[in-house]
Amino acid sequence: MQVKARAPAVTHARRMIDPPAANRLATALAAAAATLLTAMVAITAATGVAQEPFEVVRADYLPAIAAGAPALRAIVALDALFLIAYAGFFVMLPRALGVAAEPLVRLGVRAMLAVAVLDMIEDHHLLAVAKAAEAGLPVDGAMLELQHVLSQVKFHLSYLALAFLALGLPRATRAERAFAWMIGLPLPVMGALAWATPALEAAVGVGRWGAFMSGFGAAIVMLRRAARAPAPAAGAAATGAPA
Repeated sequence: MQVKARAPAVTHARRMIDPPAANRLATALAAAAATLLTAMVAITAATGVAQEPFEVVRADYLPAIAAGAPALRAIVALDALFLIAYAGFFVMLPRALGVAAEPLVRLGVRAMLAVAVLDMIEDHHLLAVAKAAEAGLPVDGAMLELQHVLSQVKFHLSYLALAFLALGLPRATRAERAFAWMIGLPLPVMGALAWATPALEAAVGVGRWGAFMSGFGAAIVMLRRAARAPAPAAGAAATGAPA
């Protein structure tokens, strides 16, 4: 009886983005996010319309959002691209820095992806309310309260995500420690101040923009430093584990 030889099993290796490629992608995404944020700030400077004032309940909400709807739509369009850029950046950053396997970092990245989803919901809810207000349609107060809750939960979850990421980032050098503190501390403190003292909301909004810009700038610097550093062992590079 002739026995047919079994064909050798074909294994398909998982294709993974290596740290150098992740570094280049993270750098490009950080630059794109900073550029988009700059464009949003420029629209606000030119028109006086910003997204943040419509992320909280206010007495003149409907007339204000109807008047500012054209500029708000432009800001939301840029924000739709911004959330793609920052979500991709936070996915690539840990792999570029060799900490993708750290449990806290993985939690932080997942939380940041959830932030991006909340950002999408927030944007489209803002557009819906703006369109209704322009058309003179009745807008239930519960819709405005929902907008408030969605936006503030988004910010709160982003602070948690940043704290987890900061705790898992490399901190062997003074520059790395400074970067981790910059990522994990200022925004949560600013958010807490805004919630405790509503009069500070406008100042916190400006401070948040500044923190975003400085964070992306510092990330680009850290990524360039990491790109110049000696390459780790192959296994460590792929997993983020120590060499």
